[in-house]
Amino acid sequence: MKRCGTSSVQWLEFDLFRRIPGLVHGVFLRQGGVSAPPFSSLNLSEDVGDDPAAVMRNWDLVADSLGLDGIVKARQCHGKRVVCASGKLVWEGCDGLITMQKGLGVAIRHADCQVAFMYDPVTEAIAMVHAGWRGQVLNIYERALDVLRVQCGALPENVLVGISPSIGPLHARLDYTQGKMLLPPSFFSFEKTPLHFNLWELARAQLMACGVHRDNIEIAELCTFSHPEDFFSFRRDQGVTGRNVSVMGRLHAS
Repeated sequence: MKRCGTSSVQWLEFDLFRRIPGLVHGVFLRQGGVSAPPFSSLNLSEDVGDDPAAVMRNWDLVADSLGLDGIVKARQCHGKRVVCASGKLVWEGCDGLITMQKGLGVAIRHADCQVAFMYDPVTEAIAMVHAGWRGQVLNIYERALDVLRVQCGALPENVLVGISPSIGPLHARLDYTQGKMLLPPSFFSFEKTPLHFNLWELARAQLMACGVHRDNIEIAELCTFSHPEDFFSFRRDQGVTGRNVSVMGRLHAS
């Protein structure tokens, strides 16, 4: 990934998408916003106790940096609902947003969970998908690729996928021994040390099982827990923290 920025904010871009004309995207880092601690400083969530005016200003900084007309947001719920984003700017109770509309960005907020950036260069369809371990149990990536195919005509073998910075194998602890979670048998080949899972490689396996080519997948392999200077982390900060945002959109033709 490449670090990019303006005088105000910074973000990371995937090599997979950087040279596609008209396509803009970024995993926005936590610096450069106006929120006060513990949400300092580019917090993009209105639901964590931050000043709403500060969050609104932070959203303006993100939209301005990418040159988009507007950004559609999801209020995520760790499910597998994926919707075609049109007609409103906030979608409740979904974990995936799809658009083919130029000038419109789609955004996912996150603080340890994965965000999958999906782009089909044939149809120019975009999907942004939120997946914590619960979303991976539900295989939301398979659901998103199905919706892209049915609604947009995007074939999995053409889709490019970037997996955002997210919690890494040293800190992705899933304590299935307490009876609080039921993991599919397929998860256990990704258990690298007791109770700790490589969810990055699980994502790659789930995507490839749906028909996405290995060479079309780029995984950031940056752990949000381990980089407090750049990323909010729900686990590291014990739940009191802001949210990073990941955005993708296509610009109007110049």
